[in-house]
Order: sequence, then structure tokens, then C-alpha cells
Amino acid sequence: MKKFQLIHFLTVIILGFALTGAATADSVQEHTGGRFILKADGGRIVTDRDFAGKLMLMYFGYTHCPDICPTSMISISEALDMLGDDVKYIQPLFISVDPERDGKCGVLNEYLQSFHPSFIGLTGNKAAIESITGKFRVKYRKDKADETGNYEMDHTSSVFVMGPDGRFLTRFPYGSKPERIADGLRQIIKKTFVSN
Repeated sequence: MKKFQLIHFLTVIILGFALTGAATADSVQEHTGGRFILKADGGRIVTDRDFAGKLMLMYFGYTHCPDICPTSMISISEALDMLGDDVKYIQPLFISVDPERDGKCGVLNEYLQSFHPSFIGLTGNKAAIESITGKFRVKYRKDKADETGNYEMDHTSSVFVMGPDGRFLTRFPYGSKPERIADGLRQIIKKTFVSN
């Protein structure tokens, strides 16, 4: 009897932890995202309200990234191509966490020429970047510069999808295949726009 009670007790404890973890994950998702004010290449002020009514596909990176960002951006671009006409429902954003280099005129636009033409590049001062990365729970850190002054940025490499009302819908982790991203976006588009 004691052995049964111990097993029952441990089962209840484990289940409690699992439910707490699930509730915490849901809470994190509910509180991901929010208002932002950034700058497009050339200095134009852009806010989240400029994209109201569309799905925002948000990727945080930087133009000097040697591998992770280009790989992710190619996957996103291929997924957008797979959507065909449905791409009109989406506004993809590349948000640089390296304003020191990417805030210079022409840098973001030149970088984005290699990817889907609907991408808009955004960045801002340190305070603006800290504000938006905090709201999206994106981690980033500037590594130590080498002898030439070059440096890399460690950063979260997820793709965030925000609804037409600005609320967080889902995210695609680093390494997501274009097909997976496209399928996920099709489902969201069908549920959000086509079925209404």
C-alpha cells in the first residue's frame, strides 16, 4: 500500500510540474511581441501599426552574419515563394540587432536584395533594439572584435509570426525547412483571411 501511495504521490508531483511548464510556455507566448518604433533604410520611421491587417513575419539578425542569417533568410524567402499569391497577406521584416553597422544608409537594402523582394529591413538605436528584442524575448550579444575590428553577434534565430492585430501567433525555430514554414503560413492565412 505504501508503495502504491508513493507512486501516486510522485505521479501527481510530475503532472503538476508538467502543467506548470505548459502554463508558463503559454504565458510566454501570450506576452511575446508588442509595439515598436524602428527605422527603415534611409531613416524613415516605421511602427508595427504600418503593417496592421497583415501577418508580420519577423526575423532578427544582422548583415555581417556569416552563416545562420543567410541560411534562415533563404529558407524564409523560399517559403514565401511557395505561397504564390497568398504572399500578399504577409509582410516579412528583417530586424537588425547590429545598428552600429547596419544603420548606415544603404546597408540593409543592399543586403536584402539577395532575398525575397517583399522584405523590409529595420533597425534603430540601442534603446529601440533593446525594447523590441525584450518584447520578443530575443537574445543578442556582441562578441569581442578581432584585430581588424570585425565582430560577430550571437542572437536568437527564430522566425516570429504576428497576426494582423499585432498579436503573437507562432514561431518557427532555427533550421525550419521552407516547406514547414510555408505549410504553417498557409494554415494561418486560411484561418485568418480566407475563412473570414
